[in-house]
Amino acid sequence: MMRLMISLACLLAVNAQAVESASVCEEAWTWVNKEYYQPVRESEFLKACPDSLEKVLNKHSSLVKQESDSEGRDYFGAIGLEFKLDGDKAKILQVFEGFPAAKAGLKSDDQILAIDGVAIQGLKPGDLAKRLRGQVGSTVTLTVLRSGEILTTAPISRRLISLPSVTTEEIRPGFLWVRVTSFDSTTVRAVIDALMTRRRVKEQPALEGLVVDFRGNTGGLLNAALELAAAFLPEKAPLIQMHEKGGKHKTILANDSESRSRGQISRLPPEIKSLPLMVLMNRGSAAGSEIVAGVWQGYGKARIIGMPSFGKDTIETLHLLEKHPTYYLKLTTASWSYFDGRQVAGQGLKPDFQLDDGSEVIKSTDPAVALALHVLDSRREFVDTQLDKSLQRVKKLRDQFEHQAAIEELNRILAIVPDSLQARYLRAATLAELGQREGARQDRTLFNLLATGESKQKIAPLNCWAGLLTGDYDMAASACQKAISAKPAEAAPWINLGHLALMQGDESTMWHHYRIAMPMLDSYWPISLEDVRVDFKLLAQGAHLPKGLTAQRIQGIQAKFEKEYRSLSAAMRDMELLTIQYMQGNVDKTLSFDEKQALLEKILAEEERLLPKQHPRILETLTRLGIAHLKQDRFKQALPYFQRALDGFKAMPQPQEKLPFLERAVKACALSIEK
Repeated sequence: MMRLMISLACLLAVNAQAVESASVCEEAWTWVNKEYYQPVRESEFLKACPDSLEKVLNKHSSLVKQESDSEGRDYFGAIGLEFKLDGDKAKILQVFEGFPAAKAGLKSDDQILAIDGVAIQGLKPGDLAKRLRGQVGSTVTLTVLRSGEILTTAPISRRLISLPSVTTEEIRPGFLWVRVTSFDSTTVRAVIDALMTRRRVKEQPALEGLVVDFRGNTGGLLNAALELAAAFLPEKAPLIQMHEKGGKHKTILANDSESRSRGQISRLPPEIKSLPLMVLMNRGSAAGSEIVAGVWQGYGKARIIGMPSFGKDTIETLHLLEKHPTYYLKLTTASWSYFDGRQVAGQGLKPDFQLDDGSEVIKSTDPAVALALHVLDSRREFVDTQLDKSLQRVKKLRDQFEHQAAIEELNRILAIVPDSLQARYLRAATLAELGQREGARQDRTLFNLLATGESKQKIAPLNCWAGLLTGDYDMAASACQKAISAKPAEAAPWINLGHLALMQGDESTMWHHYRIAMPMLDSYWPISLEDVRVDFKLLAQGAHLPKGLTAQRIQGIQAKFEKEYRSLSAAMRDMELLTIQYMQGNVDKTLSFDEKQALLEKILAEEERLLPKQHPRILETLTRLGIAHLKQDRFKQALPYFQRALDGFKAMPQPQEKLPFLERAVKACALSIEK
């Protein structure tokens, strides 16, 4: 009878457990069905749940029951140190200041031999960590080896530990080591606060470089990782591609909400943002640390030392089950790749300098840190003594059409100074001239994302030229029109539009654009006849000549171009003298209104005689004449000049910056005449 009752009790317990498991799995399925990044059949999931989820979900997803001790307290008591297991010894890598281990006198490089008198021989890192931890308030005694002497600590009381995710140290004047062990809500603020605090120290040399240590960093909060990556990049720079459930994709930018969780980007001044970065990684670097390091590497902001990283390209979220609060579901909701298409899955992030010993934490003998400092020193020396000479050599090689040699030199420059925008620009142009479309596109993209100010203005002409040479005519047309919109009185974009028409077989349009450009050559604008000759030569030997267009035909067009140019130049001498006279008089204000008007009228007459109708120079002169009359309240005389200029600028390939002014001027003159 007793045996029967025990059997029934056991049966009831088993049945209750089975019912609970089924209920837990049904609740978990609602999340899996809603958020898991890959399709899963309900029947297969419920069959595998809860004990065999690895059969239907990836290795990063799991259903976990929270465990606690008999008093309901979590085992999170620790003493505050970081170690590395090495055979039968565990070397202490870092002792955190203010925590029990430091107060007990433990030091970095101490080697743990035993815990509570029990040797650690044969233990795995996870088992060793469990022995060091315990209930808050309990004690542990360590036996350590220090400089050949065996020492035993007094009992060390465990306490609730919240270790900092960021520690810093100035490893040499001007060079800061920043160790990031994980990504949490405090990480980015801690990094930026450390940098800003160091910046305010006037007694020390200015910062010259950062060594960012991600060794052993397995990730954490995605937002924190994205924000740290964004902090050293322009606000609109793409960071990663997110690949979500149902084939949805989205690009995360530096100024998106996902990467600005605490609004830290704007806090970093330009001199900090532009510092060269060295990143330390090992096989334990995963997820968030791979995102940050790879994004920086892709933009040329950082170089990486160590071993290939773990290769985790998934993003997980945690769900506490409402009906079963002792369970939580860790679920992969998306995968990611870098902004430029690179991936880490299965291979990890490739370092620029592979170093097998990539797991030591900062100390004087750390080989990874030593190499990082050496690379930073080499970079500084190269920038100070060789960079300008190397760039001049590149320009000379390009002028001599030795493009492959130019590429080799540019590769050498960018290997040392990956953030050199000038080298990036020149390599993009040179690759385009060699017909290497994809390489040119990558360098153009990076240049466009990183360039600011005057450098930014170079991207439209570069895209135009690259499109011509690689057969991407749509891009060439759009870029040329943007360049004209910005500076309609410059020769280069008009020349390139002529080249585009040449490559498309439209010689009528070609000559129209060439003739607009001719009077701007060798004048106030920075392009010469020699530059155009080089253009023709590169087009003739290009890899993407359309059918029917031969090198001989291009040479014939070039000869005609030069003949027309010389003829036009001779005819324009008097007009150029008048223009110079007007500009000098306008600047020093020695000319009266009547004298200015007379000069402008002569210039307009010559321009209309020599130049194509609605040439940018004619439109500029019409605008000047309108302004001259407007200043004298001669609205009736000003109106036709403004109207002609307005009509001409409207007919340009791209809307012009002057349109709003001209529209207002026409309206104002018309209203004044009515009154």
